[in-house]
Amino acid sequence: SGDREILEGAAVEGMLFHSATLAGCLELSKIRVLGALQRSEKEHHLIHSEEESYTFDHPLIREILFEAIIPELRREYHRLIGHFLSENRRGRPGEEAAIAWQLLEAGEEEAALPYLIEAGVRARKLYANTEALSLLDRAETILSRMRDRARAPTAAAPQPGETGPDLTA
Repeated sequence: SGDREILEGAAVEGMLFHSATLAGCLELSKIRVLGALQRSEKEHHLIHSEEESYTFDHPLIREILFEAIIPELRREYHRLIGHFLSENRRGRPGEEAAIAWQLLEAGEEEAALPYLIEAGVRARKLYANTEALSLLDRAETILSRMRDRARAPTAAAPQPGETGPDLTA
């Protein structure tokens, strides 16, 4: 059902989620999303609303919804949410880490890289050294992979002194 799809998108965003993110990513009107969220809160007691966000009533509710999503669909939700959040930044604390996580879960490491670095720098300024180190280590790993790919000769390109594949056969 439509309500289930909205809750699945919410589960992918995280324990804390936003109606605008869901409406934007699922290409639904905000009024439809708000109605589904109200039913989920008032009738089913799955979530509760706060000022401009929502939270699952229990982490297990989110986990069950999240785990029920097939992997390809979950990656697509992550991709949509990551790009939506990056295009609609609001200056919320931890925003860059949330964007990085969404993009990493979508398999878009290179797109996540600037957000990992930004989140690492912010964590360092807040003296959250363990978090900063983790974020920046992940960024360094991605940069190393990018550098290795850039240095590796492509299989399709002939090496100096070689000819390309024989296409006349």
